[in-house]
Amino acid sequence: MGNEPKISRKKIKDLQQDPSNANAGTERGLRMLDDSLAEIGLGRSVVTDKNGYLIAGNKTTERAVDRGFEDAIIVHTTGKQLVVVQRDDLDLLIDDPNNPARKLAYADNRTSEIGLAWDASRIAADIEAAAIKEASLQATRQLAERSDMIREISMVQSEYALRHAEITELQPRLDQLKNELVSTQTKMDALKQAGTDNYQLIKEHYVVQDTRHPFTQRA
Repeated sequence: MGNEPKISRKKIKDLQQDPSNANAGTERGLRMLDDSLAEIGLGRSVVTDKNGYLIAGNKTTERAVDRGFEDAIIVHTTGKQLVVVQRDDLDLLIDDPNNPARKLAYADNRTSEIGLAWDASRIAADIEAAAIKEASLQATRQLAERSDMIREISMVQSEYALRHAEITELQPRLDQLKNELVSTQTKMDALKQAGTDNYQLIKEHYVVQDTRHPFTQRA
């Protein structure tokens, strides 16, 4: 069925320890774990990644192999389902001070508490690695931004070079038009001056006689 979980089997010894486990563990915690496994057996599940490397339960897996446990049942999930390990041989509600289910409840919490010893050097290495990765990501982002800026500048420079080439190509024609404009202006000035001179000549040959005939030819 489509909703049924995928289940596979492998040997416990084939599970891979986390090479960067930040919990160094304690001798007392390992002894308590050994005693619990010997008396009550395995309780909660462990967690691996898709390649079989242990994310949680490194110490439990290690001691289980040492105590002779062999088989592992693998339940494949994506983190959206809670994987429940049901011990069919235990009954938590039995009123007995020596109830193994109750002992397992205590052992599960106590061994986790006693067996925790943070590896300061491992934590520091993880923090440093995370900082280096973040710095690398920031540098990559900045490099990408600068690359974009360089591309934009290159585009502007290319556009400028194209326009400059066009202007350079048009410059002779512009110079020619400028010269033609100067020549035309010179001719217009000459015509204007000629008109002024002609007006002066006409004025010298004609005089004003009356309001009807502003100019009268001299005798």
